[in-house]
Amino acid sequence: MTPTESDTTNSASAPQERKNSDNQPQWLKAGDNPYDAEILDISDFTQNAVATKYNESVVESFNESRADDGKKYEAAAMVHGQAYQANIVYPLNELSMEGVIFKAESMEVKWDIYAYNSWLFFVKSWTGELAYKAHFVTNGDTFVIDKVITGAVARMSSTDEEKETYAAQNVHSMIQTHIMNTAWPYKIPEMMRGIPEELIASHMFALFGSKATLATHANVLNIKK
Repeated sequence: MTPTESDTTNSASAPQERKNSDNQPQWLKAGDNPYDAEILDISDFTQNAVATKYNESVVESFNESRADDGKKYEAAAMVHGQAYQANIVYPLNELSMEGVIFKAESMEVKWDIYAYNSWLFFVKSWTGELAYKAHFVTNGDTFVIDKVITGAVARMSSTDEEKETYAAQNVHSMIQTHIMNTAWPYKIPEMMRGIPEELIASHMFALFGSKATLATHANVLNIKK
């Protein structure tokens, strides 16, 4: 089974992308980009890919959920959920960490994010599946993610070290790109080392949509910008 056929994306509602650009993803050496890590620029691919061939029921689910406030996810069970400790600090600025935090505006954007009672809920916009929960605490002008719960980690991680951090890395990147509106790399799973860059870009689009413009083999929790 290849990574793009993983349990995370192989449902009948999994996106089929059509590219509108022939430009290939390009590696940017550490030192030639602001992240001090080797970065794969997949922006031309993900910004020009169009989600196609989805089921009619998926379209209906997506459209109906645009009005959802996400409060139901407070009591939602996460099948095979596992908890992972984290310590990720962000500036609070003027962010409101209660209610609807981010809503996908098109089917090329794959996530909705809600916050209730010190928990962030990361929900797949196509299906309404709760994929990640992240507990946070606020402290003055910062908020800290101290725990991440997900059922997806074991399917995508190939090493014990990666398993411990993969969930937090994905949550961190989604916070950066969806909530902070910052260009930020997503972690490339170790099982994808050595495969063609276009397949990596396709995988990232399938999981994270057009918000995923950068990818890296580095641990994104250690990246400073």
